[in-house]
Amino acid sequence: MGRRLVVLLALGVGWLGVGCGGADGGDDAGSDASIDAGDADADGDGLTDEEEGRPDGTDWDEDGTPDYLDADSDGDGIGDAIEGRPRADGGPPPDHDGDGLPDFRDRDSDDNGIPDAEEGTADADGDGVADFRDRDDDNDWIQDEVELALDGLADPDGDGLMSFRDPDRDGDTILDGHEYGADTDGDGVLDWHDLDTDGDGWSDAEEAGDRDIRTVPVDTDGDTTPDFRDPDSDNDGLSDAEELGLGTSRTEQDSDGDGVTDLLEVRLGFDPTDPSDRPFPEDGVVFNIPFMVPPEPPSALVLLPASALPVREGDAPYRVEIMVSDIPGDSVDATTLVARVEPVSDDTGCTPGLAVEDADGDGVNDTYPSVPSDTPVCFRVTAATNETILPTRPLQVFLASLEVTADGVAVAARFVAFVVPANACAVAFPPC
Repeated sequence: MGRRLVVLLALGVGWLGVGCGGADGGDDAGSDASIDAGDADADGDGLTDEEEGRPDGTDWDEDGTPDYLDADSDGDGIGDAIEGRPRADGGPPPDHDGDGLPDFRDRDSDDNGIPDAEEGTADADGDGVADFRDRDDDNDWIQDEVELALDGLADPDGDGLMSFRDPDRDGDTILDGHEYGADTDGDGVLDWHDLDTDGDGWSDAEEAGDRDIRTVPVDTDGDTTPDFRDPDSDNDGLSDAEELGLGTSRTEQDSDGDGVTDLLEVRLGFDPTDPSDRPFPEDGVVFNIPFMVPPEPPSALVLLPASALPVREGDAPYRVEIMVSDIPGDSVDATTLVARVEPVSDDTGCTPGLAVEDADGDGVNDTYPSVPSDTPVCFRVTAATNETILPTRPLQVFLASLEVTADGVAVAARFVAFVVPANACAVAFPPC
């Protein structure tokens, strides 16, 4: 019985030795070879042994472990199981930068100049592509290699993010992709570093439209130039810089809502921020004169109140005339935009039955030869069709003055404004 037990124990020890590769824990390469021979992925990283160079004994990172047994073939700290995916069925391991070197062997998988070991597996922009293989880490529409070439590892706005990972490097709430590649105001600072891109005194953050960098910057006047690059955001003929000084709105053509554009009020000396200070209706008339389009309205009445012709000794009548002159300050002689000015003798709300005459013999009546004192009179101003003034991005205003005289003495003055509507789509005619 004792001898049989010893034999069995001896056999058991021998069996354990074969199974464990030796009691001393030494080299077991021979037995591994026989086990792995039928295993297409010895290290279980999703890449076949052949893809990892087992037949050639490839050791890419020269760490002493052949790639087919190495969990990180290129030694960049990112496992082959991650770098080897995703892959199409039956397709080769991914090569995101197309340099012929698969990601699991490429230490800069996106070829942006930053080693994979530094970019890691984070996903800064949350687009589902890890930074080490994402050619635009911050999803600002500018490739990392471009941002790195221009800014290096700088953090211009001091928010803790390097430019290539910061979608808004100057912190103005506008995506870098919208600002890239220009120096709008010519101040030597590229727009994506410039907090006032158009140099109008309004910050880009104020002109962006909102605080969301992923929304398109606002373009108030629809001229395809966003406000942060547009020197006249509302196309009212007053630059944004002028409106900042005036206290008017850069996005509303009529800041005080009084029915008169800011430009017209400024030209006429009224306060564009005070709705009670406006040039209508007794001060003059306004015509819209689009290029080669009939004016709107075609004509308008100018009233001379009875108080302008006071009763005088002997109650002598007045000879009432009107003269048109240009108001300087622009490049157009506004008198050319007046077709004619006529005294009114019908019953259109003025005093009917008054005599009229053509004093200068041009075929158009222009004078009341005899108006009783304390009598209101009217003149009808008819606008000419605009055949010469092309529309521009901001609207244009041209002014003429009407001076009414009684017996040669000035008794009243009125303005006539001609507005050429803006063409929001082009610098000049034709419109888009």
